[in-house]
Amino acid sequence: MTRSVSFKPYNPFPWLQGYLIYGMGTLSDNPVKDVEDFLKKNAKKQDFTFAVVGAGGSALQIVNSLRQGLYSRNVRGHFDDQLKEYDEISILPGKEPFHMKLSRLGEFSTADFFDFVFIFCEAELYRPILREMGSRFGVRANIVLPISDGIYSPEVIIENPRPIGVTLYPNAGADLLGPIMRAIMQKSKRREIPGGFFAGIDSFSTTMWQPGKGPTVENHWAPPPQEFIDEAAFWHFRNIELYSWNHIHLPVTTATFAKLTDMAILHLVRDPRDVITSIYMRTHGPIHNRLDEREVTDLLLQFLNGYTYKTRSYDFLVWPHISKLIQDFIDADKYSHMRSIRFEDLKYNALETLRDLLRWLHLTPSPFFEISDSEINDILKSNSFGNITDGARQEGENHDWVATISGVETSLRKGISGDWKNIFTKEAIDVFKELTGDKIVELGYEKNMDW
Repeated sequence: MTRSVSFKPYNPFPWLQGYLIYGMGTLSDNPVKDVEDFLKKNAKKQDFTFAVVGAGGSALQIVNSLRQGLYSRNVRGHFDDQLKEYDEISILPGKEPFHMKLSRLGEFSTADFFDFVFIFCEAELYRPILREMGSRFGVRANIVLPISDGIYSPEVIIENPRPIGVTLYPNAGADLLGPIMRAIMQKSKRREIPGGFFAGIDSFSTTMWQPGKGPTVENHWAPPPQEFIDEAAFWHFRNIELYSWNHIHLPVTTATFAKLTDMAILHLVRDPRDVITSIYMRTHGPIHNRLDEREVTDLLLQFLNGYTYKTRSYDFLVWPHISKLIQDFIDADKYSHMRSIRFEDLKYNALETLRDLLRWLHLTPSPFFEISDSEINDILKSNSFGNITDGARQEGENHDWVATISGVETSLRKGISGDWKNIFTKEAIDVFKELTGDKIVELGYEKNMDW
């Protein structure tokens, strides 16, 4: 049984409520004229101010031309962290700040120093610039991006460029949601940041400051504590650029991302009993039929109580206590910039689930591209259980071991929900209830505790 949750679209960028020119890095043939035409139409007062941002000198010629044109008195700043010739700050006559490092932008934004900020650089460079302007410097100007392919729509917010993070909880259906999200992001022109954050971690490091000696880094070849995993996951998501996305495949504490309000964060959720069944069968499936009830119970209780084990010879997985796991799933819908996406909904109501997800992410409707129902169905078909196992298995087939694809062990075994009823012993059910109370009802997987 799943729970229906209604979500309202969330816009974490109030400073993008003004004018936004859609751009993915292609500059206009005549950017100076475009800026002047834009300002003629959209500047509502005579004493407005604007700045130009570049990278590696990309805006230098543009800003010099603007200083000789119609709005020479209005252009008040040029920011570029990658132009080596610039000092930290130069002063024009009248002591008005002009050529500045991007890191100085925040000093002026609090006083509404600029009405508009024009960005002129390639997509890979303005994505991080945009995020820094919003989340770090708190800029409240209207952001104008490079014009792309002749598209000019200054009066419409055409999409929300916030970074997208996806937490693929281990054994919750990551092999299903992961490829689907990758296909959807490609269709939506979202760049995947290279390098995900995966389940196995072989070590962690700590830094200590010693008076007179500075920092000392010590590596620990041991399972990392949860605090280390959470902090590493936070910075992994914090560094995702605008118009980009990435994922985490670790049991991370959901509240870790509470402060990343400029992101859209999806959490994969599944019936916790099926999650425990999946991790149990992945680690002990080959011997399951040779175990008696006592042995099965003891192994299930290891995962219910939290368990650290080697996934391979060189890394560990720190499996959380069941009360933490289920609370993390509940918290996925606690914050306005986060939401859950359920394994069961992807299995049995996939088209509507993904349509709702696209709306929440502000990826549809879009005047520039649209993902049709037939395209979503094609994505779902190509990522069906039979296809992602290369035809070796069909959904629901009874296997005690997970599938290995191209030499890589996966978590794919049956691909169904409710298999916990075939694995959980009565004692394991009783311990589950004792450790979690009525949270399974709160999560929406049971109507009451009579299960």
